[in-house]
Amino acid sequence: MVFVVSPTIISEHFVKHKGLAMGINFTGVTMGTFVFPKLLEYLTKTYGLRGALLIFGAIVMNGLAFSLFPRTPKWRSAPAGAPASQAASKGDSKQGTLRHGLTVFKHPIFYLVMYSFIVHSFGFECYISLFVDFAVDRGVAVSSAVTMVSMGAIAEALGRLTLPAAVDRGWLTNKQLIVLIFAVQGAMFILLPFLYVHGLLFAVAAIIAYTIGTGLVLFPVILAIYLGLERMSMAYGMVIASAGLLSFIKPSVIGHFRDHVGAYDALFVICGSLIAFAAIMWVLVFTWEARARKREIAGKRSSAGDAEAATKM
Repeated sequence: MVFVVSPTIISEHFVKHKGLAMGINFTGVTMGTFVFPKLLEYLTKTYGLRGALLIFGAIVMNGLAFSLFPRTPKWRSAPAGAPASQAASKGDSKQGTLRHGLTVFKHPIFYLVMYSFIVHSFGFECYISLFVDFAVDRGVAVSSAVTMVSMGAIAEALGRLTLPAAVDRGWLTNKQLIVLIFAVQGAMFILLPFLYVHGLLFAVAAIIAYTIGTGLVLFPVILAIYLGLERMSMAYGMVIASAGLLSFIKPSVIGHFRDHVGAYDALFVICGSLIAFAAIMWVLVFTWEARARKREIAGKRSSAGDAEAATKM
């Protein structure tokens, strides 16, 4: 629940630095993996499992106090005549209702975001679950492969902070970034089975981790752009739920390639192809949007010209 709602709260309170704020939010999950496992180990040894769980529960309960501080910003309480969000459409139900939230299923872009998140999650699970075995099959020492996965967490954290901050500064747009991330990530997964040099394996793995971190930050932002903040939590929750439901079949798929095929090469190629297809779909969507805007501008100019001509007559 917190994972779904927190991006909406951040989007409400941050406009100029939304990407960086979203990145810091998701980086906390990564940073927690460096702190809490060791803390849990220490507390378990010192106070036993029961005491450790009580202390962890007390730490988590502090979140309740902090959750009372956020308030709905003034701009969300705009008068009825204020301009509607980009996602608002004729016939939508009253904002804030469940029926209004379910209107996300009427937007084709929602299904593209859902597909993109599913293949992004699939790529993350393939990377985090299979890279050690894959690297060992390539002759890399187990300790080195494990270290690389740990270092990948740093690359992932950097991905969540740097490129979203670049979007905030205007160096990139969110639309350009999502195409770039999926194109690079797909290419790296496809390239991975053809590499045998250990240094190149680690470099490609770091790039994959970097793109995974950036992609996770982008999804809530893209949903807010297309569907609006009022439906963002519903849309993001549905997107995450779809990936969660499909995760039940992923162990069978991974097991098939390990037990019957004997290697993960083909699986990485399939994973990269699915991710690259998402990049292609986003390019097509953005191209269609650009052409639609040009036609709209041309139509307005034509209407203005006709009105001016009629006035002169």
